[in-house]
Amino acid sequence: MKYFQIGMWCVTAMLSLAACTEDLDGNPIPETPSDVPTEESDTEAGEIPEGKFVVSYSVGDASMPTRGSDPLAAEHIQSLYHYVYVRDKNATGGELFLKRKIRGINRSTKWPISNREEMSWELRQDLQDTLDDGLDYRVLFVANVDPAHFKKVMDESGKLVPQTLVTGEKNYATARLLLPADPLTDNTMYYMWEGEIIRTGSTPKPASENQKVLLRRVVARTDFKREVVMNPDGTEHGDRNLYNAIERGFYQTYAAELSNSITGATNNFCKDLRAKVIDKTDGNKAKYPFKGENGEGNMFLKLIEANRDLIAQSIKDLIINKYVRLITPLEKYKKIGTWYTDGNSRVNITYESAAGRGYANALGFDRRPAHVEGSSNVVKLSVDPDGMFRIIGFTGAGYNEINSLRFYQENDHNSFFELTGIPRLEHGLNEKRLYVCDPVWKVETTADLKKERITVNIDNLFKKMTVNGKTWEEFMMTKGIYNSGGWLAKDEELTLRQYLGNECSLLEIWIESRLPNLEVKKPDALIEVYQNWVVK
Repeated sequence: MKYFQIGMWCVTAMLSLAACTEDLDGNPIPETPSDVPTEESDTEAGEIPEGKFVVSYSVGDASMPTRGSDPLAAEHIQSLYHYVYVRDKNATGGELFLKRKIRGINRSTKWPISNREEMSWELRQDLQDTLDDGLDYRVLFVANVDPAHFKKVMDESGKLVPQTLVTGEKNYATARLLLPADPLTDNTMYYMWEGEIIRTGSTPKPASENQKVLLRRVVARTDFKREVVMNPDGTEHGDRNLYNAIERGFYQTYAAELSNSITGATNNFCKDLRAKVIDKTDGNKAKYPFKGENGEGNMFLKLIEANRDLIAQSIKDLIINKYVRLITPLEKYKKIGTWYTDGNSRVNITYESAAGRGYANALGFDRRPAHVEGSSNVVKLSVDPDGMFRIIGFTGAGYNEINSLRFYQENDHNSFFELTGIPRLEHGLNEKRLYVCDPVWKVETTADLKKERITVNIDNLFKKMTVNGKTWEEFMMTKGIYNSGGWLAKDEELTLRQYLGNECSLLEIWIESRLPNLEVKKPDALIEVYQNWVVK
């Protein structure tokens, strides 16, 4: 999406050198108000010298139906520089003809600057060029490249000096904007406008020209934030995030085998229940402790069959929740899972350093990005208390491929954790993107396998159910299967186990499987946490 915080209406330009023009309400405006002092250099007040022509600028939007001011522009445009280049024969470069800082641009400036009556004399002078006729020109306005907006830096001798923000400006082809050492903010972003003035050729040209100027950002803003799943009470749902990450991760390695084991165990349970308890009799007496004579055993069997998915999910929950409990206290998870949000966090952004893929910390006047040789491919930023941080800089094909984000607490680099797999920042200038990261999207493990027995208690599981409008307990007691003392008295359970064998019970279904063993001395080294990124 295009990122226009100021918008087109607050920084367009149009001035006329005619005897009279119109303001934004369509009212005539004298070109030389009586209250504005004039000097010999004020071409509006006198004759245009022979061989010269005049270009007039203002910063505003002639299409606005009413006058007004834009407080955002006053915040965002803190300084304005003007460049004029004489174009070379190939129209690829050009020598610098003039450079001027536009006076009177500050936070008290009223925007849009399109009413000549409201302009200071300085603005009237600076927003006007007297140029040589018969040449072609490139005309640029660049905002916020005054070093005064940024902290001073230390030079090789240890002295604090203003930052260099524009280099090579004597020639258009070599002129570059440099990013400052301290990060850009919403109020210090660079803006630029470029136009052409063609004065060659046989067609007669007027002695004055008007230029419409539209300042646009020549940086992009990329916001990074952490995906957070919330509980209904507004707290973070960290356990569920980790559950999902384990399910996406190493649980999938064993999912098919576990599913087969659960199906087999449930089939065997039902088979044994029917063959040894429901159908088999000894002297016309059923060998099971159910009460009643109305097929309660068959009814119980049907409930088991009807709830196979619930049994399978219960065993899955038991397995994954066990690993949730084991992984939650680990340092690796705690660092990544919380993504430092205490307002005292920093992040180092490391860019790919291969040729043509580094950090775009320079931008030519021709809008081509570059990486200044000898400069670092690591950018250090603060992390907001809500976990968000933002990169404001130049973009371009082949640049800004991030290798890693290294988070750490200020003054404690040992607290770091590192994220990789960040998508390339490929959006264009004057655009904003949001990158949302699920920092604990998948968890894998290299732990050795250990044979474990996983048991689901039927009574505890079915207590969550209702049967024919009654709770499980009410239903079972009504049918005589459940007694007031619980599922089975100890002697009844013992009798049943002796009859069925110790590996069978009406109370539980169990499986055996080989699962990762994280109950070791250094489990942190056995897990790897992976992220997922979504670009919005």
